[in-house]
Amino acid sequence: MARMRKPAKNADEHSVLSTAPSSMTLVAGAAGRSEISPCVDFIAAGLVSSLSKILVYPMETKVLLIALGEAAAKNPMRLWHGVAVKGFENFIYNGLLWFLKERIRPPAPDPAKPESRPPASFWKAFCASCLAILLVHPLSNIVVGMQASLKNPSQLPLSAYQVARAIFREHGPGGFFAGWGFSIVLRVGSAATIVVYDLVRLRGAGLLGQDAANFVAGLLGRLSEVYACHPFKTLRSRQQQGLSLLNAWNPVEVLRLWNGVGTMAIADAVKIGIRFLLIERLRVFLQWALDRLSSRNCSNAAKAPVDEVSTGGERAMGG
Repeated sequence: MARMRKPAKNADEHSVLSTAPSSMTLVAGAAGRSEISPCVDFIAAGLVSSLSKILVYPMETKVLLIALGEAAAKNPMRLWHGVAVKGFENFIYNGLLWFLKERIRPPAPDPAKPESRPPASFWKAFCASCLAILLVHPLSNIVVGMQASLKNPSQLPLSAYQVARAIFREHGPGGFFAGWGFSIVLRVGSAATIVVYDLVRLRGAGLLGQDAANFVAGLLGRLSEVYACHPFKTLRSRQQQGLSLLNAWNPVEVLRLWNGVGTMAIADAVKIGIRFLLIERLRVFLQWALDRLSSRNCSNAAKAPVDEVSTGGERAMGG
């Protein structure tokens, strides 16, 4: 009986050894993956961007009411009206934009260093930004309607459903895309932000360190967008107020389109620099968590055949 158990034991050990390398290969492959998953790009960018937008939402509502020639709501809590829809819109837009940005970038010269991927071309970045803004344009117009409903303090503000129904009743489906022309023009700035950001962080990571490079790249990228698009935002505001776009066609009047850009540009650029820094950090963390989960699943999957072989061996020996 002992002689019969000896070969069975050796066969059992041989089965375990033959399955162990494949298990280790799966685990190592999951743990060693450094490329960020597409779903991680979408979630990280959308989450950080929506949270940062929610924090400044009351100020944006106040600015909109002033632009419409109305006083800000006396009750500060009313300035939060529509924040949930705005947060959702921002989550979808920025998550989709980051997802597309990473998909259109050229591959890294060295596959072992995915962080060395060059930035996308300006044209591709512009097309990605246009696609993202057009997909969320209905939500954007609904939020503006909800904010504008605060003009009359004696009436309850409109809900998202009420605004959407009013837009559809008065303008049809096209009403949800009102203002799309200016939105497309402003995507020039978004494309510039994307290209400058990836270019600066690629060149500055070795000099400044990863986090500092991400912050500076986001700051410079946003500055390029603000200065490039501020004249169009000024023209849009004048058009909304029924004012003349330009009082005269001369260099002085053209330069006045940049009035007030300085302070706003610095504050907005710092905000975006911090946002991009947090997005990169969250992407790394979420990918690390995803890789650990994949490694654990691979380990459990590899253990199952080993247990089955051991049980079968014991049964063959009469155990």
